[in-house]
Amino acid sequence: MRDRSRASARIAIAIAIAVASAALAAAPTVGARESGFQSKGAYDLVSKDINGERWAMTYDTDSRVITGNVFPVDGGPPQFVVCDVLSIGGQGEVTAACSGADACTACPCGNGFSPIGEVTLPSSFFETCDAAAQVDEADGSVGAPTSFLSAPAGGARESGFQSKGAYDLVSKDINGERWAMTYDTDSGVITGNVFPVDGGAPQFVVCNVVSIGGGGAITADCSGADACTACPCSQGWTGLGQVTLPGSFFESCSGGTPPVIDCPGGNAIVSGVITSSQTWPSSCNVFLDGTVFVDAGVEIFVQPGTTVRARKNPSNPPPSALIVRRGARINASGSAGAPIVFTSDQPPGSRAAGDWGGLVLNGSAPVNCPGGECLSEGLSDSPFGGNDPNDSSGVLRYVRVEFAGRVLSTDNELNVLSLNGVGRGTQIDHVQALIGLDDGIEWFGGTVGAKYLVATGAADDQFDLQIGTTASVQFGYASQYGGNLDSTGSHGIELDNNENGFDFEPRSNPHFCNVTVIGCKDQGGNCSVDSTGALLRRGTAGQFWKSIVTNMGSRGMQLRDAATAAVACNPGPSLTGNLMFRDSIFWNNGASGSTNCGNHSTTGPDANCNSCQLYDLWKANSPAPVFESDPGVSGSSWPPNPFPNGNANSSAIDCSTLDPAFQSTGYVGAFAPGGADWMQGWTSFAVN
Repeated sequence: MRDRSRASARIAIAIAIAVASAALAAAPTVGARESGFQSKGAYDLVSKDINGERWAMTYDTDSRVITGNVFPVDGGPPQFVVCDVLSIGGQGEVTAACSGADACTACPCGNGFSPIGEVTLPSSFFETCDAAAQVDEADGSVGAPTSFLSAPAGGARESGFQSKGAYDLVSKDINGERWAMTYDTDSGVITGNVFPVDGGAPQFVVCNVVSIGGGGAITADCSGADACTACPCSQGWTGLGQVTLPGSFFESCSGGTPPVIDCPGGNAIVSGVITSSQTWPSSCNVFLDGTVFVDAGVEIFVQPGTTVRARKNPSNPPPSALIVRRGARINASGSAGAPIVFTSDQPPGSRAAGDWGGLVLNGSAPVNCPGGECLSEGLSDSPFGGNDPNDSSGVLRYVRVEFAGRVLSTDNELNVLSLNGVGRGTQIDHVQALIGLDDGIEWFGGTVGAKYLVATGAADDQFDLQIGTTASVQFGYASQYGGNLDSTGSHGIELDNNENGFDFEPRSNPHFCNVTVIGCKDQGGNCSVDSTGALLRRGTAGQFWKSIVTNMGSRGMQLRDAATAAVACNPGPSLTGNLMFRDSIFWNNGASGSTNCGNHSTTGPDANCNSCQLYDLWKANSPAPVFESDPGVSGSSWPPNPFPNGNANSSAIDCSTLDPAFQSTGYVGAFAPGGADWMQGWTSFAVN
C-alpha cells in the first residue's frame, strides 16, 4: 500500500449521494443505494477502483463522518479509515480530513493501518442506482454483540455512529472474497461491498440480520426484496442468499497504539499488576516472573511469533501465571506459521506439567454462582461473571499454552487455560493446551464460542466445563498422554452444572460439534486409571453432535447422578433431548473394547435412567443415532492418530442447525476423512 502519511494527499474517488445542500439532510432519489439508514442520514457508498485501490465507504450525514475500508486490488492488507467531512463543493465533491484523532492512528488493528490525511472525494467516485429501493427498518429486536457496541474498548472500531448504533466492520478474506460491511444495530441491517480478491467486479449487498450466535457469528439473509436484486447498478450484482459471517470475520481495535514493552538486551521481565496497555513484540523474550495480573481497562497485544516464558522459580510470589482480569483484554493473534506460545522457562527436555500456573481469562458473561459472580480457582482476588453474554476478553488465535497448571490445594487448581465467565465477544480459534497439571481447557460458565481447539496430555480432564457454561465449540481434539495422567482419574470431557446446586441457573448447556476424544488405554504409564470419554454430572445439560469417543481405559460415557438423569431422561425412560450425543461414534472403549457406557451407583433405581439406558436411547435415536464403527483413529502411541477413515463420513445431522456459527460438515469427529490437518504448523506434541 502506498504511503498515506501526507496530510494534504488528495485522491479521486466516486460518491453515491445526491447532494441537496452541505448538510446532505435529504435522502436521495438517485445516487447511493439506500442502506437501512434513511432515518439516520447515513448511506453506504459503492466504490470504483481508484489508483489501484478500492474504496468502500459509509457517510453519516448527521455527524459528517466518512468511514470504511480501502482494499488494494493486488490482495494486500485492507486499511480502515475514519474521516471528518470538512466541506462539500458545488459538484458534490467532499473534502475530508482523515488524519485527526478519529483517524486510524487510534486503530492499529494489527494490519499496519495508517492515517490518510486530507482527501477530496469528487462526485464521480460513487456508483449510482437508477431506482434506489428504500430499506424499511426492523423493529429493533435483533441486538448486536457487545463487541460492536462497546467500541473502541472491544470489538469493531467505532465509526462515528455511536448514537445511532451503527458500526463499520473491517473485513477479513472469506472464501476468496473481501467483505467491507456496515452493521446498523437498530434496524438489524448489514450493508456493504464484497470484493473478489482476484480483482473482479464488486458486489453490493443488503442483508437483514437473522440471528447472532456463539462467537459473535451473524447469520444474515441477503436474498430478499432489500437485497441487491433491487439494485443492479449495471455491475451484474445478485443476491447472495442466506450467509453466516463468523465472529472471526470482524477485526478488533482497541483505540490507541500500545507502546512496545522495554526489552533491554532482548529480554523483558513482566511481574505484578499491568496497569497500562502494552505490546509484547516477537523480537523480545518475554518472561513472566510470578503471578501477573492485567488490570481492568488494559489490553495486552502479543505479536505473532512471540514466545512468552514463565519462570518456574520466580522471584515474585508464585506461581508464574498470566491473569487477565474482568474488564481487561488480551489480543494474541498469531498465525499457523507464527503461533504465539506461552511456555515454561525451562529448556526443552527439562520442561514438565506444572512448571507454571497457566493463562486465565476472566469475563463478565453469565455464571451460576450465587449472586452471579464467582472467584477464580486458585486466585482469591479475581472475580468473574456478570450479565453480559457478549462480553469480550480479547482474541486468542493460533496460540499454544504448555507445561502449565498448578494444584494449589484440594479442589483449588490452576489449569493450562482457564476461561472464566468469558463472553461470546471473545474470539478463540486454533488454540492448544499441552501437557498440564489439572485440566487442559476449563470453562467456568460463560458463553464464548470457539473453533479448532486442541487439549492434549493434561493430567486430569482434557476439556472440563461447569458453573453454567453455555459455550460452543466446533472442531475440538482431546487426547490423553499416559506419561502425565493423574492417578486419581482422568477424563476426556467432564461436564458439570454446579457442585453446590445441581439445578442452579443458568444450567450448563454447552454445544459441541465435530469433536474427537482419544484415550490412552494401550499406551502404558498411568493409563489404567479410571477414565471416561464423557463424564456427565451434577445436573448438566449439553449437546454433543458428530463426535468420536474412542480408546478410553474405563468406559465411553457415564451418567453420575439422579439430577443429571432427570435432565437427560423422562421416566420410562425416554429422551428429553436436553443431554444428547447425536450422529457420533463410540468405539473401542474399556478393557474389553465394548464398554461404551458404564453405570454408576449414584444413578440408582429411582433415577429416570442410568448410563447405559441413556446410551441405548442415543443409539436408537433416529435419524441421527450414536453408532459403533471403527473410525480408524488410534491412541495406542504418542502422539495419537486422530485422522479417521471413511467410516467417519456421515451427514445424518447438520451442525449449523445447532448453532448458526457452526459449519455444515459431512463427517463426524474433528478431522475430515482424507481432509486437511488443521493442526499443522502451530501445534506441538512435545512432552518435556
